[in-house]
Amino acid sequence: MSWIFLVLISILFASIASLLQRVLLKEEQSDPVAYAIFFQLIIAVLFFICIAFTGFHLPPLKPFIFYLFLMTVLYGLANWFLFKGLKTTEASETSILWSSKSIWTMITAIIFLKEPFDLKRMMGMFLVIAAIIVINWKRKEWKLNKGHFFILIGAICSGVAFTNDAFLLNHFELLSYLAIAFLLPSLFLLAIKPKSIIKFKLFLDKKRLFLMMVAASFLGVAALAIFYSYQKGGDASQIIPISQSSTVLIVIFAFIFLKERSRFPQKLIGSLLAFLGVLLLII
Repeated sequence: MSWIFLVLISILFASIASLLQRVLLKEEQSDPVAYAIFFQLIIAVLFFICIAFTGFHLPPLKPFIFYLFLMTVLYGLANWFLFKGLKTTEASETSILWSSKSIWTMITAIIFLKEPFDLKRMMGMFLVIAAIIVINWKRKEWKLNKGHFFILIGAICSGVAFTNDAFLLNHFELLSYLAIAFLLPSLFLLAIKPKSIIKFKLFLDKKRLFLMMVAASFLGVAALAIFYSYQKGGDASQIIPISQSSTVLIVIFAFIFLKERSRFPQKLIGSLLAFLGVLLLII
């Protein structure tokens, strides 16, 4: 199975998970940080169940302590800043600002992983980002606020974290790494917001918990596919920009299933830009 096919699987499953999360967050007005912690813990548990059958395999950890600490802090802070930013930032603005993570992944992958860099890749990345901007742009004046800066900081943390993941995946067994990669950042976030645990009881409603389990399963498969795509030969500087084209698939799914029909011509143009960007990244 080629790395690009695995990225496409990741995009499909992540898009479905995103739609399910939209439904959940519309129904539930609880603290989004508590939701993020609980949701990541579910995914971690699912991976630990998987490795109960395959075995838990870790290399000697001493050489990688710093990088594991970096992974924990970067993903923890990425979630923290994202949800702090969401309090004062519209979803459309968040999508545009969050797409900058592609830039940070590409820069750090070129510097630290010595990945190749050429004009074609750069154009592909910027076309995907342009597509996200076109899809989410609304005609109104942006007033920069603290939330925008929080989201940008979160995007930087997330982009750098994937490059760090790429390094660690050269030394770790995939399922074992994914289990700790979801567990440790959620525990870090819980340490920052310990009162969030009180709000976990809101997620124990049978219907809501079932939907969260389904969404977590889809996102877990998406994570497995995207990390496996790196091990199969994809570069981090290609994978992250391509994966962000999931915005296009989410728009299509929302059009079909959630009846979100506004600004359709604008979204169609954005979809075409994303398609061209992905082509440049893979050919």
